[in-house]
Amino acid sequence: MKLSKILSVVLAVVMLFSVVSVGAFAADEETAGASYSGQVREFLSKTYTLDPEDFAVSVVVDASGVIAFDGETTNYTYTITSIKTSDDIDYLTDPEAFCEVFTSETYEGAPIDVSFTVTFESAHVFGELSYSVNVDGFTAPVSTGIDILDGLVGSTSILPADIALKGTIEDFPSLDVSTVEVISIPTKDTYYDTEKYDATGLVISCSNTEGASGIITYTAERADNFDFNPSNTEKLSVLDNEVAILLDGTPVFYAPIQVSHKYSDGYVNITTYLYTDTKPGYHAIVCEGCGETHDHQEHVIDEEAWVSNNDATFLQNGTESTPCLVCGAILTRNVIGSATYNEELANYHFIRVILDYINLLLSIINGAVA
Repeated sequence: MKLSKILSVVLAVVMLFSVVSVGAFAADEETAGASYSGQVREFLSKTYTLDPEDFAVSVVVDASGVIAFDGETTNYTYTITSIKTSDDIDYLTDPEAFCEVFTSETYEGAPIDVSFTVTFESAHVFGELSYSVNVDGFTAPVSTGIDILDGLVGSTSILPADIALKGTIEDFPSLDVSTVEVISIPTKDTYYDTEKYDATGLVISCSNTEGASGIITYTAERADNFDFNPSNTEKLSVLDNEVAILLDGTPVFYAPIQVSHKYSDGYVNITTYLYTDTKPGYHAIVCEGCGETHDHQEHVIDEEAWVSNNDATFLQNGTESTPCLVCGAILTRNVIGSATYNEELANYHFIRVILDYINLLLSIINGAVA
């Protein structure tokens, strides 16, 4: 009887321990990260020369295209797992034998295979994971692409070889499009054509292709995770009536919008040339976004309000200015005969005629330049 009670207690403890263990394992599974493998291969011809002391391999991971669910992280670490060449010789375990392959007298070229893993702290990520594997320590003759020139300078022009092998990790998870659900649409749907699109308010739920799921909330800080058509970096047009919002290259929502002209509060000067009695210039109501104008009207001035700019020279006529009484633009016109030679050479009519021609030429040149 006592033995049966003892066995019952032991069995209960074992079952309890099993449940706790399974629960702990499930929790670990839920929060554990994930590792992804990459491999590159490059065959180096006999023109490459290795200096074993300078040999090094590095991996540059580009996680800018990686997206994490809300509350998760895109932090990662990477490890080079092997650097192999002919006969499966691994630099990590036998560096001397590895280097001998490239430095022996019988060297006729050999491959380099680099394998590595990238481990993310969270498995709740997806997108594009790119990399560059850089191999240092090799030199090679300069190649111009012209055989004759390479034959003349190739043996004397040796430079460090730029060996950078780029790629993307193919098995990195992507967005599972079938799981996308829009929980909340962007808040703003009316715009002026001076504004750029803002997806604030967008919340979606989705999963990646490995089954991890979560929420993604659009914020200005994570705008780079999304793509937009029309772009959210350029002003909208009154012709735009919807914006495609893409996540991981896939449209997840087509946001309807209404875009209006942002017209100026009053009339704006639209003339750049100097004022004349026959060409006084115009002002209009102007769209600050696209520049469209309407309701063009001639400038209105007070003829008694012209003020000299005191800019006349010996040979060049001066100008005077006055404001438009409607739009406030400062209008400027030439003051004929204000060049100072008119007064200083008043009694030398022949010289004045010559200077008048010079003044006319200067006015034409200045007008052409303006």
